[in-house]
Amino acid sequence: MRKIEKIQVICKFCRSNFLTHTWKIKQGKGKYCSRICYLKSKVGRKAWNKGKKMPKIAGSNSPHWKGGISSQNHLIRTSAEYRNLIREIIKRDNYQCKLCGQIGGKLHVDHRLPFSLFSKERLNPKNLNTLCITCHKAKTRYDYKFIKRVWPIELLLDVIYPERVIKNEFQSKVIKRLEEVMPV
Repeated sequence: MRKIEKIQVICKFCRSNFLTHTWKIKQGKGKYCSRICYLKSKVGRKAWNKGKKMPKIAGSNSPHWKGGISSQNHLIRTSAEYRNLIREIIKRDNYQCKLCGQIGGKLHVDHRLPFSLFSKERLNPKNLNTLCITCHKAKTRYDYKFIKRVWPIELLLDVIYPERVIKNEFQSKVIKRLEEVMPV
């Protein structure tokens, strides 16, 4: 049986002495005394491909390309304009949930008029409110239960644009109720 040689090396992170196999040194390994030191040495370093564009494998050159089938919804929600708008809305609302008043924590920006139904109102700041996760879930359930099934779109537009002419007493009652549930 062949004897495996070990040599003493200094760890690149913690500077302690440790024994490692000579074959590891020849392969360019064996620089750290443990996996913990190796991982700690990686903290704060940028990945080799961070910020680099790879046109050779992007878009139609990618093996995962399916013909540009990204939905309009996905394209809007991942755009820089949309993310900046989200940050502005949270800042505008002073990092506070509009329904329960919670300050800070995990906050979402909610579309008062549902994103899927009102394409023209998606990026309108008047249509956006800051909500905590709990209130956002409750409001979303409320949206699916009532707004998408029962109330006509015209009534919802009156909530966002109060300067529109209200047609009858029923509409005014519904609008008042909507304003209670979805504050401006």
